[in-house]
Amino acid sequence: MLLVWGPLMIGGGYFVVTGHWSWEVVWVSLPYALGTTGVIFGKHIDKVDGDRSKNIRTLPVLLGEHNARMVMLGMITMQYVLVVVMVLFRVFTPVMLVVFLAWKMFTTALKVFNQPRPTGPPPGYPAEAWPMWYVGFAFVHNRDFGLWFLLGLVADALLRSFHIL
Repeated sequence: MLLVWGPLMIGGGYFVVTGHWSWEVVWVSLPYALGTTGVIFGKHIDKVDGDRSKNIRTLPVLLGEHNARMVMLGMITMQYVLVVVMVLFRVFTPVMLVVFLAWKMFTTALKVFNQPRPTGPPPGYPAEAWPMWYVGFAFVHNRDFGLWFLLGLVADALLRSFHIL
């Protein structure tokens, strides 16, 4: 999924529009690609028992629920790490650090993915969303991160085009 949502869709879209391949565009696509991959990964963590009983070998089934949750934590953490690394290497201007405005949802996701799924929906959890648990938190984190990432990209492009930073 990571290859589809990053290099192929974003890098490929850039190639179709401009007529040339850019490894920098592929590199820049990875923080968001990790988020979209995480949403699908979260869904498969939620389905791990059903998939295992049907002999469907998703990565969360192969890793086991605990290890899959730890991989998920790594994916959402890497979204922020990659942005910081790209700022340090001047791929992005510091304005991209705006993604840290999604930090509150990141810390919530850290807490959720560090715990086994509850046996039933907690009070206030939408009944129609149960038994999906991890996918919801992955989705909301990706929505928040993705919004700030997109706004950061626009601001970064504007600052560069006007030679402000």
